[in-house]
Amino acid sequence: MHLRQNRRGSHATIVLFSLIPMMTVAALALDTAVARHRVAQVHVAIDAGSLAAMTELSLGQGQDVAEARAVGFADLNPTNNLLTFSTSDIEWGTWNGTSFSSDTYANADAVRVVLSTDIPTTMSGLLGVNNVTASRTSVAYLDTPPGGSGCGFFSAGNSSIGGMVDFDAYDSTAGVYDAVTNGGEIGGTCSNGNMTVSGGSGTLAADIYAGPSANFNVSGSPNFLGDTGNMASEITFPTVDCTAVEYPPGSGSFYDFTDSAIADGERAGVSHGGELSFENGTHTLGNSGTAIPGDGGDFPDVYGVYLGKLALSGMAAISLPAPTLICVDGAVQLRGGGVANAGNDPHNFTVMATENVEISGNTDFYGTAISNKNAQVSGTADVFGLIAGNDAANYSGTVNMHMDLTLPEYWGLVLPSDPVIVLVQ
Repeated sequence: MHLRQNRRGSHATIVLFSLIPMMTVAALALDTAVARHRVAQVHVAIDAGSLAAMTELSLGQGQDVAEARAVGFADLNPTNNLLTFSTSDIEWGTWNGTSFSSDTYANADAVRVVLSTDIPTTMSGLLGVNNVTASRTSVAYLDTPPGGSGCGFFSAGNSSIGGMVDFDAYDSTAGVYDAVTNGGEIGGTCSNGNMTVSGGSGTLAADIYAGPSANFNVSGSPNFLGDTGNMASEITFPTVDCTAVEYPPGSGSFYDFTDSAIADGERAGVSHGGELSFENGTHTLGNSGTAIPGDGGDFPDVYGVYLGKLALSGMAAISLPAPTLICVDGAVQLRGGGVANAGNDPHNFTVMATENVEISGNTDFYGTAISNKNAQVSGTADVFGLIAGNDAANYSGTVNMHMDLTLPEYWGLVLPSDPVIVLVQ
């Protein structure tokens, strides 16, 4: 009888002593979980501060406003009073894609917050661990994605579309334009100034935008197939200067077309810098001189021509057996049969003018035309490529405008993308 009672007492003692380590382990586990939760709270608060600071910078606010908003947003996050976040913890700078460099607020596109705080423990103190350190380096930066839709028909001034004008787009690298197999895509028609669209039932397969604070005026019954509205910011116009012609566009390589060794007017049968004017017939421009190197891809080697004026009327046309770039210190008037280049590829012909560019009548135009003044397309012309006018761009009549989707990016004529804020932890 006494033996049984002793056994029962032994079991109770064993259970009692077993509970102590079990409860200790449970307490430590709870302590660790609480500490981890509080560390996460601190991290969230620090990230909230850096994101808030970057948001204010992106909105154009001053440094004091951005830093105050960072502290305010960090304080909104529950941290059990474990975090002291002040403006001295905020550092402005730039982000190169892999690392942060300190800089002034005026030059900044990134912000860095570095903070460390101790989180007290309870049961872990029995093991000599009185606190857990929560450290965080939070970097937020502004990232601008690649440009959006291309503006193949563009003006830095005002633009107007009237009559029965049709717009669409195609990819010239996939072959010639075909309404069924390589056409009918949504293009882009943009203006830094006002945009006026009026007239009948032309099909406008294009995103059409006015400038950031300009007017978008619509009358009649235009058939919009793309987006319409205002651009977020202006697009820089590719100014024409015959003494510094960039080719390929966007390459950073410039050529002085007033130098006859680079751009020979005699290729067109006229004196260097002279006037090329035809009223009828087809006229071929030869291949003399040294070609300007292309990029080995979309833009081929081209032969340069420097003119004082280019004018076609009646049924006159120009044939270009080799890719050609013409810079005109004057006006361009294409009122005849058009310009035919090798394969009717818009990359094979570029005409740049310091004065107005007019494409009208029944002209077929395959290429890029850029004017420092006004660009006008009217009549029954068919355009395949890109048109840009600095002062204005106007499209009227029953013209067909087929934007080459591959061209706007080279000339920098793309809708600016809205910057996004990226958090780096």
